[in-house]
Amino acid sequence: MACSDRETNNQENKKVDTLRSKTETIASETTDLQSEQQIVTIDFLDLVKHIDSSGFIGNSARFQKTYRRVNNQRPVKIDDYLFYELTLEETVLVLEHRQHVRERDEYEMERENPNTTQQKWWQNWKNHWKLNFELFEKVEKITIYFYVEKSLLDGTGNGIYYDGIIEEWEFPDAQSAKDAAEDLSRKNRMVYVNRGAYICYLDKYMYVFHSRSAGFYTPLKGFLTYFTDKTNATIPNEIKQ
Repeated sequence: MACSDRETNNQENKKVDTLRSKTETIASETTDLQSEQQIVTIDFLDLVKHIDSSGFIGNSARFQKTYRRVNNQRPVKIDDYLFYELTLEETVLVLEHRQHVRERDEYEMERENPNTTQQKWWQNWKNHWKLNFELFEKVEKITIYFYVEKSLLDGTGNGIYYDGIIEEWEFPDAQSAKDAAEDLSRKNRMVYVNRGAYICYLDKYMYVFHSRSAGFYTPLKGFLTYFTDKTNATIPNEIKQ
C-alpha cells in the first residue's frame, strides 16, 4: 500500500461522529476531561444545541457549586458541549429516594411496637411511592447535561439564574425504557421531592428533566415540549395531567 493511501486511511480512522465522540484530555473550569468514549444520541445533542440557542450554557464551575451531590468527575465534551457520565448509584433515584427509604425502614424497625399507626402509614407509603429498582438497574448508560442562564456569565442577569439537568438513560430495549419511565412518572413527586420532574421515553431511552428548585421549571417545560414535538417521544400519562 502506498504511503499516501496509508495516510488517508489513518485520517479516516481518526474521524469521530457525534454519536461516538471520543474526548480529548483538555482542561475545563474545575477538572480535566477524561480520555474515554461517550455516546449520546443525535436527538439529545440536538436538544442541547436548542438549549444553547435559548440563552443557556453548560458551566462546570456552576454545576459543581449548585449540585454538589451530583458527580461531575467524568465530563465528556461532544461538539463543544459538556456532558457528564453517571452511574445509577449517582442519580437522585439512589442518592435521595432509595437512601430515604432505607433510613426510614431502619427507623421503623427500631420501634418497640411493630403495629403502630406510623409503621402502617409507612408501609402504605412504600406500596404507593417506592420505586421498583429492578426496572432501573437494567440501565446501561446515563449521560446528563447541566445548563444555566448565560446571563450569569456575561453580567446581564438579575441575580436569579435558572438552571437544570437533563438526563438520557439508555436501556437494553424499548420496553425496558418504557417500563422505567412509567414507574418514575407515577412516583416522581416523591423522588424529586418538592419539585417533581418531567419524564419521557423514546425507543430504548428514557429522558428526565429536573432542577434543584420548583421555581426553575418554566424553562424545563419548554425544553420538554421542544424535545417531544421534535422527536415524538412519549410522555407517560401521569406527567400529562
